[in-house]
Amino acid sequence: MGERRIRRVGPEAAAEVHAAMRAGFVDSARYAHPSSALRESVEDVRAALGRGGGVLLEIDGALRGSGRFAFVGEEAEVLAARLREAGDEGAPAPRVEADVAISRLAVEPEARGQGHGAAMVEWIEALARRLGARALLADARSQQPDNRGWWRARGFEVIGYAPRYGIPDIRTHMRKTL
Repeated sequence: MGERRIRRVGPEAAAEVHAAMRAGFVDSARYAHPSSALRESVEDVRAALGRGGGVLLEIDGALRGSGRFAFVGEEAEVLAARLREAGDEGAPAPRVEADVAISRLAVEPEARGQGHGAAMVEWIEALARRLGARALLADARSQQPDNRGWWRARGFEVIGYAPRYGIPDIRTHMRKTL
């Protein structure tokens, strides 16, 4: 498997996150409706990272994956302030009315099936718990048959669906209470 390293990044790493995201979503190009991740620019990624942050996955020093997270909810700014103040360290904070939404989780095809995606979710979950978030949120795309089951295996539950392209459940909204 090699040595795995996950590190938190912000808008300054937009180009790296963009490259890893595109590599991880490359196989969605074969779908009738490819992921919109393939149309995002580096500037789009930079803006998204500014709403929370991201993680980069390196294996033996090579970039192999990425993910993003955003703070949402009534007290989202509390989570953002706690992250600015304490970074990745510190004691767990009291729970607030805010969630951490995971998006664009991507592992390049050659590195899949080795627990790297799960490790990134676990890393984000540990950060969310420490910051005092009440839940993790994620969307799964129905075009990828194993997507919903993958998130369920990590403790996420379906909370709703959203249509797009005439497909009633193309986006499955999922939640994991912390």
